[in-house]
Amino acid sequence: MSYDTTHPMYDKQRELWEFMHDSLDAGAIKHKKQRYLKKTNGQLEIEATIERGIRLEMNPEFSLTDVEKLYEAYADRAKYPHWVKDQLRTMMGLCSNLPMKLDAPSELQDIEHNATQDGLTLRQLFQRVVSGLLTYGRYALVPDLDEDGKIFIRHYEARQFINWKVKNIRGRQDVTLAVFQELRDADEDPFDHTFDLIYRAFIYDGNGCMQQVWQDGELLEERYLGFAESPIPYVPVVIAGSTQNSVEIDELPLLTVAEAALTYYQKSADVNQALHDGCSFQTVVFGLDDNQDIGYTGGGTIWTLPSKDRCDAKILEPTFQNLQVAIDEMNKQKDIASEAGAKVIDLGVESGEARIARQRDQYATLRSIVMNAADAIQQALRYGQELTIFDRTATPQDINFHVETEFSEAGVDVNMLKELYELATVNKISWGSVWEYIQDGIVPKRSYVDEQMLIEAEQSGTILMPSDNRQPPKQGSNQ
Repeated sequence: MSYDTTHPMYDKQRELWEFMHDSLDAGAIKHKKQRYLKKTNGQLEIEATIERGIRLEMNPEFSLTDVEKLYEAYADRAKYPHWVKDQLRTMMGLCSNLPMKLDAPSELQDIEHNATQDGLTLRQLFQRVVSGLLTYGRYALVPDLDEDGKIFIRHYEARQFINWKVKNIRGRQDVTLAVFQELRDADEDPFDHTFDLIYRAFIYDGNGCMQQVWQDGELLEERYLGFAESPIPYVPVVIAGSTQNSVEIDELPLLTVAEAALTYYQKSADVNQALHDGCSFQTVVFGLDDNQDIGYTGGGTIWTLPSKDRCDAKILEPTFQNLQVAIDEMNKQKDIASEAGAKVIDLGVESGEARIARQRDQYATLRSIVMNAADAIQQALRYGQELTIFDRTATPQDINFHVETEFSEAGVDVNMLKELYELATVNKISWGSVWEYIQDGIVPKRSYVDEQMLIEAEQSGTILMPSDNRQPPKQGSNQ
């Protein structure tokens, strides 16, 4: 098979990934027209009569182009809600300020500021992985060395990871093939925006991991990863997932929200079309002779009709009785999206318990994704350490990357603050812990021993409070 062969599971999942990509852009949903919004039965029937020639006999000037205009107007009136984009932005905002820590040999500290081939910092790479997991449920990382021998991490979203293979190597199931699509500048012109599609393959050939770069059937690059005399004996690809880090394709966390938004979009087309049609009533005239013509009809038109005994006019107006069914379905989709965690949707009156329950569901999803993203980055850095030419006494276990998973809206609970204050007055916790809670709204995490040391330091004056207020105010004082 060729280097651009795709995995069967990739082919099966690609349509869902494309849908999630489009769901972030209302323009893409509308641009793809009938893929997401089918023509109505009436529009299809008009097309059928034109193709059979019936419509042309009744009105020779009416063509398929006119049907397309009817559909364009129908599609333009549909409103696609930005629930997926808003939800992604909200969840990324919750992750943006999470504390992270990298413990690594001094030679690898530079990667914190220059972690990827496109210049992302380690925090930006973490955010990119989290965004990819929220949207597609999958993200891949591969460490490599630049021309100066420094580690950087190649990163790929799910749609770029087109092929993979797993085999039993020394009794373990290891990845032996990973193929990714990349875009490379096609021209050296700095103002040009054309790109060439290349394929980067990582293959375990029995001796080590071989990296190959292909374009248009031509092999552009081929080299082993690691030391020339002893290449790395595995494919150092790390595959992050939304629920677990595995080669298997994982769940799409925002799929339920995207599907609800699409159904809302489709129903809104029907509702807005009905409202548009209902703005103009239809006049029907009875009793005219075949050779009589009332001419133009519309608002402000005056007709002269025969006697009342021979002719009569009626006005037909829509009642919109069936419209409520579609509106109820739109509201139902909004509720479904909300239950799936879209806290950005305005639900009107909502109890505090319901809001807290939705936030907890959202935080649970984020915790899993943040942990998997951090673990994947840590593993990629550990793989990268084995590629370097630095001190071999260091081991991969010396590299640790950790991200705190405490999500909290900035705010202080008065009752909790009162409890902490009372504990501090009897030296059960430090005043520093109380101050940190006031600042962050989160009770600081410290071991019992560390907290006792902080209390003793405060009592001995090692940690000084402001000179004009060394002691916290007493209860009942006016301070």
